[in-house]
This record gives sequence, structure tokens and C-alpha cells, in this order.
Amino acid sequence: MIEPYEFTFTRPLGIFDDWRSFSDSSKAEDKTELPALEVPEKDIKTDSQDCQECKSMQSEDEMELQAEEEPQKDNETETHSFRLRLLYGSFSVEKVKATNNSIALIWNGWGLGHTNDNYLDKKSGETLEFQTQFTDLSYTFDLSEIIIDSLTMTLGAGIPSGEAKITSSTNTAYKSSTVSGYSFFTVFGIELSYFEILAGFRLNNIKYSEFESSSANTLDGDYTVFGGQPVVGLGLSF
Repeated sequence: MIEPYEFTFTRPLGIFDDWRSFSDSSKAEDKTELPALEVPEKDIKTDSQDCQECKSMQSEDEMELQAEEEPQKDNETETHSFRLRLLYGSFSVEKVKATNNSIALIWNGWGLGHTNDNYLDKKSGETLEFQTQFTDLSYTFDLSEIIIDSLTMTLGAGIPSGEAKITSSTNTAYKSSTVSGYSFFTVFGIELSYFEILAGFRLNNIKYSEFESSSANTLDGDYTVFGGQPVVGLGLSF
């Protein structure tokens, strides 16, 4: 009988050990972890923090808008101020006496008023009685930033209408309603809370003509009154 061949396998231990150590080291290097990236905590924001910042920004914007609107409201209140004024003036010398009283409404600086002026003259042998009404237009200036705090100045003019009566030495009465002329006035005021203290001067130039009596008699000539008187008064501002 033929005996089977026997095979034996031998390996170099040194080379295999080197190869195994090399493979193990490469695996170890592959398993090394990369360093983790560090993210700054400041860059990380939650949704709640974002909402809080938005709310704070909105509140700041609303406060700025309110601060801008408040001065505008104050200016509107000052600009659209309303005033009510009462004035009185009187002047007399010898047998001549003149008095007047006025009422005026002022809104936003512009004023509309009414004045009653009474003039009496007995020195010329005749008695002259003039009852004149004026429709006054005016404008009020605020001088608080220029001269004195709470000081105002009003400039105005009046358009006359009315009736005059002249009683002659024979006791004949002549009347006329034909009047022309003008009136200028200036008034200074000082505000004390809601009240005003007023003082000024009024100048009148009035002419009546075409006098007639009840007996159809006429009186020739025109009668002119020119003069002025100081005025004082009180006002109420809103």
C-alpha cells in the first residue's frame, strides 16, 4: 500500500506578529475620536429668550412714540386756547364824558368782539349824545418767550355803527344814524392760572352826518369825535 502524503505548514512567527500588531494599531488609530467643536454659549439662544428681547424692544419703541406724541398734544392745547374777556374804559374832562365796555371771544389767537361806546358833551351850548357800537376784530400774540412769562398782547380794530343825538339851545332834537370812522385798540394781558389781568388803550375816530329832526328840519355840518381812553378788564382762559 501506498501511504498518503503528509503535509505540514510552517509560518514565520515574527512576520505574522508584525502584521497583526500593524493591523491592531491601524484599527486603534481609526477609533480615535475627533475633538468636539466648542460652540460659544452666547451664540446659543432659546426661543423664549428671543421672545423676551422682542417684547422689550417693542416696549421701548412704544415709550418713544408716547414721548413724541405728548408734546404734540400739549402744543395743540396751547394753540387752540379759548379766551373770554370783559373790558371797561372811562374818560371825563370838564363837561365831556366817554365810557365804553367790551366783550370778546378769542380762539386760537383770533378774536371777535363787541364794544358799546357812549359819548356825552354839554360844553358847546348843545348837548351831543353819541351811542356807537363797534364790531371788533383782533389777534393775540404770545410774548412769554420774548418779554415776560405769561404775557400776551392783543391788537385790533373796530367798525362803527350806531346813532347820534344833538339837542340844540332851542331844545330841538336832531338825530342821525349815518356814521363813519374807525377804532384801534391794544390790550396787554398777564395770565394767572385760568384768569387774565388786562389793561390797554382804545382810540376812536367817529363822524356823524345828515342830522334830521322830527319837524323835517336838517342840521348842517358833520360832527366828529376823536379821542381815546384807557381800558382795564378781566379774562378767563380755557
